[in-house]
Amino acid sequence: MWVRAALAREPVPYYWKGRQKRDYIFVEDVARAMLLAAKAREGFQVYNIGSGKGMWMIDILKTIERLLGYTLTLKDMGERPGDPKYAIADTRKIRSELGWKQSVPLREGLQRTIRFYAKTKPR
Repeated sequence: MWVRAALAREPVPYYWKGRQKRDYIFVEDVARAMLLAAKAREGFQVYNIGSGKGMWMIDILKTIERLLGYTLTLKDMGERPGDPKYAIADTRKIRSELGWKQSVPLREGLQRTIRFYAKTKPR
C-alpha cells in the first residue's frame, strides 16, 4: 500500500506518527522458511518467521523516500485502537531447529518491491 501510494505520488497513510516498531521480511525469505520447515519436520510445528528486529514505521517511510529520491506526502491517520506498539518476531526456534535466517535485508526488499510495482500497472 505504501509503495503503491508513493509511486503514484499520492498521500501515504500511516498511524501513530510512525512510532510503532514492526518486523518486516521479504516474501522470498518467507517462502524459503516454509519450504525448509516442510522438508525438515514431521508433524505440526510452529515457527515465527521474521528478521527478529523491529524498525520504526517512520524510518521505513523515510527509507522508501530515499530510495525513490523524492519527498513523500504523508497522511497521519492518528491512532488505531488495538494496534500494538511493538510487533517483532522471536526467531530463535526457527534459527536453532532449522538454521534459517533472513537473507534479504529490509532495504533490498524495499528496492525490489518498488521495482516490481513500478513495472506493474495499478488494478
